[in-house]
Amino acid sequence: MSTAKTKININFIGNFLKKNFSPDINTLEFVSGGEVSQAFSFISDGKELIIRANPTVLGFEKDKYAREHFNSDLIPVPKTISAGKLNNTLYYSITEKAKGKALDKIPRNELQVLIPEMLKTMDAIHAIDIRATTGFGDWDENGKGENASWNEYLIKIIDEFKPSHPKFDSKKDILEMDVTKKLVERYKELLQYCPEDRYLVHGDFGFANGMTAEGKITGVFDWEMSCYGDFLHDIAWLNFWEPEIFNLDLFIKHYQEKGITVSNFQERILCYKLHHGLGSLSWYAGSDQREKYKETQEYCLKLLN
Repeated sequence: MSTAKTKININFIGNFLKKNFSPDINTLEFVSGGEVSQAFSFISDGKELIIRANPTVLGFEKDKYAREHFNSDLIPVPKTISAGKLNNTLYYSITEKAKGKALDKIPRNELQVLIPEMLKTMDAIHAIDIRATTGFGDWDENGKGENASWNEYLIKIIDEFKPSHPKFDSKKDILEMDVTKKLVERYKELLQYCPEDRYLVHGDFGFANGMTAEGKITGVFDWEMSCYGDFLHDIAWLNFWEPEIFNLDLFIKHYQEKGITVSNFQERILCYKLHHGLGSLSWYAGSDQREKYKETQEYCLKLLN
């Protein structure tokens, strides 16, 4: 069990909602949520809603920004109804509940059928006009990127494995630095292939952060990891976690059919897969998820062959 996972009692959430949102709260149910946030579904005044709790507020603010700036038929971002402090340590966000099931809850054969719709949504995300914004990498609640370049954003992950990093001590008992060094060295070699392109990147599309119903994508949420940079970063994410379903030939064919030339495709994908891998290793070490750490480490080492 992750030490970073928010744990909160359903009765506390029910009382909070009745006191601070509406006395008309029905069918309050636990929803799995993500690596950190805890979520519950409920019905109020006939509307299906979701409340999430998280120790940081930025993800909720980015969700609200995404709804206001990116929402469309192809990118259905749930509307934020209310947000604020839940207690002294947690924030909350109440959003509309998207119809259907989470993408990670449907059978793999059904997910295969949804790939064309997922590609449409990915293309729509990458086509969003972000010229009114600035910067690269993670963006804030106002849509401003934190880094001066894409390379600056990418190279930051290496700092998380240095003893000088403020959270290094909490990870060092799990980190196997001789193995990590191999991954970092290959990653650094591949950075030269990554262009300073600037697209909107979701950063965590699919799986637990997408909903589907009747063969369509009905919800795209959890924009906390969204950034500005190379759109292949999103492709590498899908291929990293589900390489058999989201194989690289699928994307090569997709971009060929759209007439899009993607230079250094293999090198960029491998670089971004290692970026996702290093980020996951850092996260699993910091949240004491040793089994997931070992599985991810083994997978990353296979990428080097």
